[in-house]
Amino acid sequence: MGNKGPADFGKHRRLADLADRQHGVVSIRQLMGPLGYSRKAVYRAVADGRLHRLHRGVFAVGYRRVSLHGECLGAVLASGPNAVLSHFSAAWLWGLTKTLPLPAHVTTPVHRKPRPPIRLHEARWLAPEDRASKEEIPVTALPRTLLDLAASVRYDWLERMVERSEELSLFDLSPVEDLLARTVGHHGHARLRRAIALYKPTSFTRSGLEKRWLELVLEAGMPQPHMNYVEQGFDSIATGRSTGSGWNWTSSRRTARERPSSAIANGRRSCCWRGSRRRGSPRRGWNGNRRK
Repeated sequence: MGNKGPADFGKHRRLADLADRQHGVVSIRQLMGPLGYSRKAVYRAVADGRLHRLHRGVFAVGYRRVSLHGECLGAVLASGPNAVLSHFSAAWLWGLTKTLPLPAHVTTPVHRKPRPPIRLHEARWLAPEDRASKEEIPVTALPRTLLDLAASVRYDWLERMVERSEELSLFDLSPVEDLLARTVGHHGHARLRRAIALYKPTSFTRSGLEKRWLELVLEAGMPQPHMNYVEQGFDSIATGRSTGSGWNWTSSRRTARERPSSAIANGRRSCCWRGSRRRGSPRRGWNGNRRK
């Protein structure tokens, strides 16, 4: 890669620009494709210390040490076409966790032999909406990242990551629900559906206590209530109505005797949990307030 003329200078300039955009790393495909270097020129640059091997077919330009972003992109480039950063590494890139992203987790559409230290995952088909690019690094889109994590992390960690994505204004309920609709059978499906239940419009909560109360309801397997429902001026934490399979329910800020008769006529009823019921099993509270 020595300077031999204007053509070589142009190639070196394009290489420097590409390395600058890609956190200091390039692949052999890029060197021998768009940049126009021969395999012999690449080997000579490696021998001279101008390129430093990170993975098979992936090199750091100029300096051996690269940033975490460079390590992640290098792992993606080493994993073949259409590979994307995923799982814990994708969560780090999206800002959902401060846990170091290495060794890098990468998802590929085809089965590949292990390439330590890269953690390879296989997904035979990733929809275009499951892919994204952040800081020039191919990565799973946020909904897909959450789905993959749901299958491998503790539930409280998953909850915190969903909350963090909302704090960063990254969370959008509709794409997550669309993803769940087409990934039935994925190991993280049920846990992610449970984690996002608190973010549905019917589950609006006004305090941490209300949110925890709703979590207990869902954990007990009870029907999901409509939160903070207002009916004829009566302010409720939750409301429900009778269904063919049983009774949904209402937990009101006022007692059942204060509820208007129209609520009962429409199949809604109130309950007020106090004392040990609030501390005990939500299902016990549900059974105790069930309409006879």
